[in-house]
Amino acid sequence: MKMKGPKLGGSSRPPSIDTPKPPPVEAKPKPTETPKAPPTAAPTAPPRDGFSTRPPASSAPVAQPQARPPGGKDVTTPFAQDPMKFAGQKDNVLNIQNTQRPAGIPAATAQQPFVPASDSIATLSVHQRPGGNANMHLSPAGGKGTPAYYLDYLPEGSGRFAGLQGVPQHPGPNDPKLLVTGQLNGCAVHALHDSRDQSLSFLHHANYSKNGQQELTDFLRDKPHLSPAATFGPQDYSHKTGNGQDLAGATAFAQYRPPHNGQGLGQWHLMGQLNDMTGKVSPDMRPELMRPDKLQGVPPVMMLPVPYPQTPSI
Repeated sequence: MKMKGPKLGGSSRPPSIDTPKPPPVEAKPKPTETPKAPPTAAPTAPPRDGFSTRPPASSAPVAQPQARPPGGKDVTTPFAQDPMKFAGQKDNVLNIQNTQRPAGIPAATAQQPFVPASDSIATLSVHQRPGGNANMHLSPAGGKGTPAYYLDYLPEGSGRFAGLQGVPQHPGPNDPKLLVTGQLNGCAVHALHDSRDQSLSFLHHANYSKNGQQELTDFLRDKPHLSPAATFGPQDYSHKTGNGQDLAGATAFAQYRPPHNGQGLGQWHLMGQLNDMTGKVSPDMRPELMRPDKLQGVPPVMMLPVPYPQTPSI
């Protein structure tokens, strides 16, 4: 937004002359001026989906896009044990904004959108200040926290898709049971079956809300081994918030949930917690989030099971 600067001007004073000065003239009082109202800020554009979401213009400036390691209480364990339960609690607002891809994990590109899952394991930690967001932080694998697959994000213009391939349908004891990706504000996350080895692939689909279904169909046309299993997208999280103007975004993740009471098989689930911007910035350089206000009948957390691949009939 271009800001109009004040008009600069002034009057040149005559040189000082050593002559008698006339008697002072009583200055007439200036008419009372009505104080000017402060300029109205231009409407803030909706945040861009992905990690590098900028805060609203009304909030304090962010000095750098990379979030600092979060401070506060370590709540990694309760989140990792049951993300759905943790995210459903009133005071727990998940925040992964301004977190970047950890060192050592290869980047997805428009030419090579899929990265091997085995090369995309990071350490996830979650810290929460009293009354603040539960800030998620990613660091290289082997650190203090819980292992998680990192699903990359490509902004629109670089390529719509960033993916992981080779996620075990049923993870072993040492395999991650969590997957995390960037903030969703129009994006979608797809789970795909891979018929080559019965594994799962995941896609972060940028700007899905424009023409997403057709784009996904076109993207998969030359990948017959991949078939859609589940999608968490704007149809799940994009709801009008309390002011009737903004749309809710979401912090999305996936979890492998073990079989209930040891019966049957475990299953991956796509999940997402709805959130909205507050206009504030936290001490670790993240735009603060809140639960969307007055969303009647809309659960704060969504969970979509990823079905098993269909067995071909004989």
